[in-house]
Amino acid sequence: MYATKVYRAVGGNELVVENGGKITLKPGSTLENAGDFFTSVTFDADYFAVSDGEVTLKVEVAALLTIIENIPTADPEVSGQVWNDGGVLKVSAGA
Repeated sequence: MYATKVYRAVGGNELVVENGGKITLKPGSTLENAGDFFTSVTFDADYFAVSDGEVTLKVEVAALLTIIENIPTADPEVSGQVWNDGGVLKVSAGA
């Protein structure tokens, strides 16, 4: 039997996230702080840094995202260079 880890509590005015569940905010969405909500939120230390209540992506993660955004979509013909062939990552054999 499957039990969801994110659900609405009885009455529908509370969203519950059980251990192992998560909430994903898509680009353009916002999350407003109502009361002391953020005092109980945790962030994965592998990806985020938290300092004085401010959450930021770790430098290494931000750099990786920049690399991913700039992967060429055509074979660069440079041996060992990664490129994106319609969503499939490939390694160029060179010219």
